[in-house]
Amino acid sequence: MGVSTFLMGCLPTFQQIGYWAPALLVFLRFAQGFAVGGEWGGAVLLVAEHSPSKSRGFWSSWPQSAVPLGNLLATGVLFTLSATLSSADFLSWGWRVAFWLSAVIVLVGYYIRTKVTDAPIFLEAQKEVTEEKKGYGVGEVFRRYPRGVFTAMGLRFAENILYYLVVTFSITYLKVIVQTDTSRILLLLLVAHAIHFAVIPMVGRLSDNLGRKRSTWQAPSWVAPGASSPSR
Repeated sequence: MGVSTFLMGCLPTFQQIGYWAPALLVFLRFAQGFAVGGEWGGAVLLVAEHSPSKSRGFWSSWPQSAVPLGNLLATGVLFTLSATLSSADFLSWGWRVAFWLSAVIVLVGYYIRTKVTDAPIFLEAQKEVTEEKKGYGVGEVFRRYPRGVFTAMGLRFAENILYYLVVTFSITYLKVIVQTDTSRILLLLLVAHAIHFAVIPMVGRLSDNLGRKRSTWQAPSWVAPGASSPSR
């Protein structure tokens, strides 16, 4: 993920290599997207498994709130550069700086992830699956929980369409069609990302209090007697 993002800032221009420039950008974006999908899911699961049941929604919302936080930082860098550089310099090399700076965040994230161990509940479940020789691969998950998997996919599909309309299409539309100043566009995005970042943990807390139903889940053998059942 970090390598793809960094290389986006190193891409040659269309004037230099022609249609290879957008082709390479699309390729890097696909690589980045696949990497983000794997990393994001792992991060949410890691936090959820380490969180107590009564506040699992709140703590699990923080990896998701990191999305607008990252966009807030990137937009802040672009806003600063666009406000201090000439239009020619910004289009020539200024926009690349935000992509290069992302390498620092990736290194920090990598250091944190290598220091965090799997949750005890995950290790116990893994041990039980290994001992009973159960299969929980991708095919088995689709076979056992098709409704849940496709519901989650559909919800994410709808969410991502709206999200990228805001963070990508709106920038081009405001700049090309409305002819809004670049600094003003980035300032509007800064405000939007800040609100987005603040709202997600609030909704996560709300899910702990109102949004999730207690399940009829039966504790497996590796859950200690008296332990609280997880919530949906």
